[in-house]
Amino acid sequence: MTTEHAAPSGESVTGPRRSRLGPDFGKLWTSAAFSNLADGVGRTAVPLIATTLTRDPFAIAVIGALAFVPWFVFGIPAGMLVDRFDRRILMALANAVRAGVAFVLAVLTVTGSLDIWLLFAGVLVSASARRCSTTRRTRRCPASSRGRSWTARTDGCRPRR
Repeated sequence: MTTEHAAPSGESVTGPRRSRLGPDFGKLWTSAAFSNLADGVGRTAVPLIATTLTRDPFAIAVIGALAFVPWFVFGIPAGMLVDRFDRRILMALANAVRAGVAFVLAVLTVTGSLDIWLLFAGVLVSASARRCSTTRRTRRCPASSRGRSWTARTDGCRPRR
């Protein structure tokens, strides 16, 4: 988009003008960045914790597989939830569940009462909540920008207010 705007010296300059995405997009991007950082730490720490609980390589491989099961099993239901309910509340609930699971697993690890089956359950619940959060975040991204026509072209839906 080319527009005419004033230069610092007061003369008129024609050139590209950047439209800002708005504060909502910045909040969404920041929360996604921290969430992805925590996921990376978890993807590294959980298998290491599993090695302290068991020496069975199959059990440790199951930990990695359980992180992806919700993507296949809960993909369509998570999309339906995101489309039917307030996306902000769903994202907050999903991230609260993930934080709660991480806290419980951390407490169980520190107290020495963590079992491999509890770790399996924690990974599955956390990954299921992550599936809802990620689905919600990708649906929210176009709606958090200011450009209504861009949203209509790329997403085909009306932005939520």
